[in-house]
Amino acid sequence: MVKDYIIGVDFGATKINTVLINKHGKLIKKLKLKTKKRKQETIEQVLYSIEKISDKDVIGIGIGVPGILNKERTEILNLPNISAWKRIRLKDIIEKKTRKKVMLENDANCMALGESMFGHGKNVKNLVCVTLGTGIGAGIIINNKIYSGRSNAGEFGHITIDVDGYKCKCGARGCLEEYISVKGIKRIAKKLGTSKDILEIYEMAKLGNKKAKKVYEIAGTYLGVGLATVAKLLDSDLIVIGGGISNAGDLILKPGIKEMKNRTFFKTAPVKVVKLKDNAGAIGAACLFLK
Repeated sequence: MVKDYIIGVDFGATKINTVLINKHGKLIKKLKLKTKKRKQETIEQVLYSIEKISDKDVIGIGIGVPGILNKERTEILNLPNISAWKRIRLKDIIEKKTRKKVMLENDANCMALGESMFGHGKNVKNLVCVTLGTGIGAGIIINNKIYSGRSNAGEFGHITIDVDGYKCKCGARGCLEEYISVKGIKRIAKKLGTSKDILEIYEMAKLGNKKAKKVYEIAGTYLGVGLATVAKLLDSDLIVIGGGISNAGDLILKPGIKEMKNRTFFKTAPVKVVKLKDNAGAIGAACLFLK
């Protein structure tokens, strides 16, 4: 009996998460690797991951990437947080090696799609999924479909919150990404007198350390400024938060939601952490074949 399995790859600056799911969204296998520095090594990692969890009944491979794609979703134009990834026809490369159909999409869009189909968004038509990690992004679902505008809607991390703020890798100043990404949180911590790793800051905050909790309170306030903009522009049914930093839960969400409500003049959508957890992006990439 044909099982119709799909492979999903969530490819980011720090990790490559690969899953095998069935058409009902059930997770069959998964593999996580630390992303290597060089472009060719990373491509080989993606191919290795696909080979390790593949099955004879795989009908396709969905790949989510953290950056800008062309309108046809065949070529990576730029990955701001990963150097040397410009004008790379990843779809063709993976299809040639695997002899399987490949679909590419922005990673935040993939996460939003996964949550829409198999997560908290199953019973709503419109949602926004904000991803917090090395970079900051957002996926938008309108009437159960990914909305990408002309090509690149949802670049949440590049909302300007300070016109004279920190210089961003995108070339602009004061982008939200500079304040609530991993780098942004470490910068806040340093200003408060601690140079700890972000995981150490999180563990300290969980144990009640006042300085560490203050780091997340400040980051959450910046997040809330961004969420207020999303709420006023889209007024979606639901906002879900994913990515590694979302594991901080209420430490960052409580001040974020409070600030969003303070800056919005109507009742805002509920905000939840992604139901699919660390697999949300990879499952969402596989979901490209279910739409």
